[in-house]
Amino acid sequence: MLMTKMSINLWFFVRSTRGSGKSWKQAIRLGSAGVTTVFVLVLTSCINIYILLSMKSSPEDILEQIRQIQQMERGKLCPMRDGRYYNHQTWQSGRNVVQYVPADQAPRLHEALANYQRYLTLTQAYAELIIQRTRQQRAKEFPKKQRPKR
Repeated sequence: MLMTKMSINLWFFVRSTRGSGKSWKQAIRLGSAGVTTVFVLVLTSCINIYILLSMKSSPEDILEQIRQIQQMERGKLCPMRDGRYYNHQTWQSGRNVVQYVPADQAPRLHEALANYQRYLTLTQAYAELIIQRTRQQRAKEFPKKQRPKR
């Protein structure tokens, strides 16, 4: 689906205000930065899945890559103004939880956040491969009936 700038802004407005307690004015102020972030995340995820599927990986290869991930963390990491701390935000039990992380611990946390994104990409690619395999098996077992031409 091709989304226009208007529809992206509307989508971001709805997503950012739903259940957040923010007013529509706050959501509009965040609109331009948020739209860019959402677009980049979606585009990156699609590219990663395409690369994984184009490499002709087997589901077993993908599961092995998932097993190699040893540390993961959900959320977002943002630098604070003074530069000594980072703000780590994540959702737990339906609430936004904020932790302040010293700058020397930020690289490890950033790596754990990247590992979680890689995990999500790998599981999406695994699901796509299994779905393709299932559809191929179903097509072999139950071929489409050919209709006679009139």
